[in-house]
Amino acid sequence: LDLYIYIYIKEKLMNPSEKKIICFQVSDVCNFNCESCHWFSEKVKVVVPYSYKKYINFLSKLNWVDRVILSGGEPTLWKELDLFINSTGNNIGEINIYTNGSYPEILERINKKRKNIYIRLSIHQEAKWDKIETLIMLISERKWKLKVYSYESSLPKNIPDWFSKFYIKNNKEQSINGFIKYKDLISKEILCQPRMIYIGTDGEAYSCEKGLRSKNKKYSLGFNLDSGKVKFNFRKCKVEQSCLGSF
Repeated sequence: LDLYIYIYIKEKLMNPSEKKIICFQVSDVCNFNCESCHWFSEKVKVVVPYSYKKYINFLSKLNWVDRVILSGGEPTLWKELDLFINSTGNNIGEINIYTNGSYPEILERINKKRKNIYIRLSIHQEAKWDKIETLIMLISERKWKLKVYSYESSLPKNIPDWFSKFYIKNNKEQSINGFIKYKDLISKEILCQPRMIYIGTDGEAYSCEKGLRSKNKKYSLGFNLDSGKVKFNFRKCKVEQSCLGSF
């Protein structure tokens, strides 16, 4: 089963992406309070995540997943993160972990045989450099992939010398690129599917982060962790500027 983005506008078909990605939002909370954080740009309805076994059972039925993203909030606040990763089968590709780097001890529990790990490290003013240093050493030892991101407005002023060798990518880049390409869609009603499937802490599949935050079934794709069949329904919605980074 292939996952596509389709956007119909006045019977015109657009296909910006053909990626096959599932993003599990395994935590609604974070230990940081960054002003620039997109996740807390709107009120978040907090729900206790499902057991890792539920996510594993869901993935076991799929054979088309190129990448799984574990995100939040802060995903390492989910105490079953390592249990989930260590239990995943060979039917998925790379496992991406979006983290602020403050809990490397959770990531140390990942089975050493796991080499398909990519860490997306977000650097902010509240960065815990001792923890990040431990994480960097772990990434090097395990030969995992690493990319570093931040918003210019939240870059810490006290970046240590040992970290200066890492290139810090601007988080706004994707939103900017999306705005340039699709700004003409703002305020128009379209039928769309997301470039990835988002599964919230409530187990529901959503088409965007607005749905993940609000747990509003209006943004649901019509299936959840308990459903027997994965469906990729089009959803009619009015495009907002915040949507463009997801296209």
